[in-house]
Amino acid sequence: MHHASRTWHRRSQRESSIETMASSGHRYTREELIDFLWKLTDELGYAPRTTHLKPGDPNRGTFTRRFGVKTWEEVIDAAGLTSMVIDPELPYGEIKRLPWTRETVVDFYRRIIHTEGVLPTAHGYPTLYQRRKKFFPGESSEQDVVEAAGFDYRSVRKMSKEIRRKQRIKIHTSIGNRMDVSR
Repeated sequence: MHHASRTWHRRSQRESSIETMASSGHRYTREELIDFLWKLTDELGYAPRTTHLKPGDPNRGTFTRRFGVKTWEEVIDAAGLTSMVIDPELPYGEIKRLPWTRETVVDFYRRIIHTEGVLPTAHGYPTLYQRRKKFFPGESSEQDVVEAAGFDYRSVRKMSKEIRRKQRIKIHTSIGNRMDVSR
């Protein structure tokens, strides 16, 4: 039961941030669309089909135009998710989670570190965190996967801490400014 509420919460967060961008007339960048697909892939356990796009999400046409391609398969390929594709002939109800590999975990880490500049957290990427623990067991599992992705662990960890610190300061400043206005 608790897992279902976490999934709903993550989906709600994703949907609300996308809806906010869409309702404000936001034009999605290629990176925003790739990040959206990677987060949806983490949620599902495999690369999304167009049927996974909900009202308020960027639509198929947005993806194909921004990527300069014609098919959904080309969108998935351009986003680097080809290894996460499941057999398109499987009926929707019979889809099983794609079996993850060490390389899948490394690919996810490489993408997240490259685009976000931070280490993925268990809260933000719960499926990835579970798979990392499975394929990279032990005390140094995070370090092992970061280094397998081609990054220096100490540098990435330091950069990640600094970015998260700045995010917390920005949030606290924003909250403080709203409280000052209401007085």
